[in-house]
Amino acid sequence: MKKKWRSSIFSFLFGLGQALSDQSKIDTNHLSPTIFIPGILGTRLEAKLDRDWVPHYICSKQADWFTIWMNYEIIAPLGGTCWADNLKLHYNETSGRNQNTEGVELRPECYGSTDCIEWLDPHHLIPAGRYFHDIIQSFVREGYTVDYNLKAATYDWRYSPSELHEIGFFDGLKTMTEEMVEKFDKKVLYVVHSMGNPILTHFLNTHVDKKWKEKHVKIWAAIAPVFMGAPKSLKSLISGENDGIPRILVGNIQMRGLLRTFPSTYFLVPSIPKEHPESWPEQFKNIVQTDSRNYTYDDLEDIFNDMETEDYVNVSSRFVRWQKERLVADPDVNIHIFYGTGLDTPCAFDYTNRRFPDYSPVEIVCSGDSTVPVYSSTFPIKYWDKVKATEVPNADHNVLLRDDEVINQILSYAIDNYDPNLSLESKKLKFKPDLSNGKAIFKEIRRVLPID
Repeated sequence: MKKKWRSSIFSFLFGLGQALSDQSKIDTNHLSPTIFIPGILGTRLEAKLDRDWVPHYICSKQADWFTIWMNYEIIAPLGGTCWADNLKLHYNETSGRNQNTEGVELRPECYGSTDCIEWLDPHHLIPAGRYFHDIIQSFVREGYTVDYNLKAATYDWRYSPSELHEIGFFDGLKTMTEEMVEKFDKKVLYVVHSMGNPILTHFLNTHVDKKWKEKHVKIWAAIAPVFMGAPKSLKSLISGENDGIPRILVGNIQMRGLLRTFPSTYFLVPSIPKEHPESWPEQFKNIVQTDSRNYTYDDLEDIFNDMETEDYVNVSSRFVRWQKERLVADPDVNIHIFYGTGLDTPCAFDYTNRRFPDYSPVEIVCSGDSTVPVYSSTFPIKYWDKVKATEVPNADHNVLLRDDEVINQILSYAIDNYDPNLSLESKKLKFKPDLSNGKAIFKEIRRVLPID
């Protein structure tokens, strides 16, 4: 009996070792190594607590590493106070840098691994937590292996590019790219969503040279990019935006206090390049209207001066610094943009009738993916070389990641001799999303009343 048991264990261990050994023998010559870069809120973060003080008696002072984003179990009523206080940043006026709440450590949960971007909810229970899952599994069905020739450049999305540089993200992305190119002897495909696109633009324009890009980058698939920013980000700084979290858990004003501490929020506030003033439609250049003033893109600093409170001061200079880090210079690589149109997308805000700054505004909407206006996502089409673009009508900002036509086109860049037209019918995803995502379909510029 013992011999039989030992024989079974030996067979299992031998088979496991053989399977791991065979990993290196898998034919991957036709597969380009691929790196996924998520957007804002798009990386699971984990926290460790060793605090002397907490804002509420229900908040924990000590805790070993746990998922802080995204995990609704800890954003229960009243628990949102603890969650927000642990997640926020604190600006040091002397050093010009941000730091975590005292006694709190935060980090991306699994750098390099795709697990933390496939599902932001580690329990796979929250629909909003389904992120890169569909597109990554489509790669896997074509012979890719996660964490082998599929990797994720996850990052702490609270920061702007300058601070990401300081904590080593760009060095890590450069090393990851170089190692994959060397290992597979093929250029890398970048698959990037939302804020990850201006983050990658910054990297390609400031951290590597033309020779490096020619050697390492095959093509960049930019999904729902936010090249010129999103007005929704400015709204979140003025009156709050709960990003789909039920208000019973975290309200708009509480979220405003949190988002005001993130450099990434300011990084995404729209700006119009001085060399291309025509790139943003004239009717939306007056972005905020209040009872006392109209604010255009030329005087956005004044908004922050007019919002100053005891705990929100000297912000305009930080805003200018972080916003300027969103570069729009041509990075000189092949890029294919996938952008949504036809959904109501905030483009300007009316805070008259004493709504500024503590109440939700009337939104003036334009066409986009419900988060990013068309003018922002398509900026490179007019001003960069080596650009292709695919419009996806009625496609929501996040659901673009699940669209089978988008995925199929990206696979055609990743896999040698892959025919997207022949493969589309046979490769269709079992899950076909509702691209409207419950949003009204854009028909004309109009005003949308807030729901308070």
